[in-house]
Amino acid sequence: MRSCLTSKRQLMALVLISVVLSLWGCYESGFPLGSPEAGNLDTAILGTWRCVQGGEEQNKSFLITAMPFDEKQYYVGMDMEGEKAVHYRAFSAAIKDTTLLNLQELDPKSATSERKWIFIRYTLLKPTILQVELVKDEAFKGMDPSPSAVREVVEKKIASQEFYQDFCLCTKVGEKK
Repeated sequence: MRSCLTSKRQLMALVLISVVLSLWGCYESGFPLGSPEAGNLDTAILGTWRCVQGGEEQNKSFLITAMPFDEKQYYVGMDMEGEKAVHYRAFSAAIKDTTLLNLQELDPKSATSERKWIFIRYTLLKPTILQVELVKDEAFKGMDPSPSAVREVVEKKIASQEFYQDFCLCTKVGEKK
């Protein structure tokens, strides 16, 4: 009986994550906006962050941990209470005067080439306050999903606030403010 309840909880968590991702409307790409070799680690975002999503229906806190994956990439873990932790690899892409992070879930059940990428913009409002925004899917609807077409849209829209939607606001854990 206990394993049945655990399976139902895991299934519900997966359904919830799928629904939330679709409601967020973030863009999912078949490829990143560059290569990991061109990425740079921003040491200011390394560490553990306690985050909260905005909105009445999403007011849920969780932890994000960012640490070096290698010299050019991050490991990013997202841990929501009562749900299975989600693990990503990430690396930066500098486009015009903005840095976006390319995130790809680390899922051993699917091939790396099958895993989608999401793009985020982060802003350090203060050294211990981090804002995370997702690139919305609206600008990409009905367009050619090729790497060059996606990159062209990103370059045109990257400076527009309408290109992004809020994901979460975070405060650094264990740091003096």
